[in-house]
Amino acid sequence: MEEKKKVVYILGPLDGRGMEHYALVDDMLADLGYETISPVLIPESLDKGKAHFIAAAMINSADAVVVLPDWEKSKDAVAEHHLAYCFGTPMVEMEYTSRSYQGPAVNPPDIIKAWLKHDLEQVLEEVSA
Repeated sequence: MEEKKKVVYILGPLDGRGMEHYALVDDMLADLGYETISPVLIPESLDKGKAHFIAAAMINSADAVVVLPDWEKSKDAVAEHHLAYCFGTPMVEMEYTSRSYQGPAVNPPDIIKAWLKHDLEQVLEEVSA
């Protein structure tokens, strides 16, 4: 029987550079064998209130959350971060200045992916213990 993939919610701003980060992290997580969900999947034409309910359901169903840089600059991402915290969903934050993310121009994607894999495995291990 095939092992069920872990589901990771990608949280971050949906404007500017945020979309580049979504794509980069989504590809990395897929390469690592994770299923990804994010607000990018929610149609923009949907009523904002309904979109928030869908995002909350996705966060609640995720095994972990990856938090992209600059999340605190987006009201929606801040709300999602609070929900993930309240739901007790483990989070891995990727920041420009931390060891775990400094951008593709500074660290090659394979290094970023290795850090992401390590951090996700660590938080998922803590939850299952």
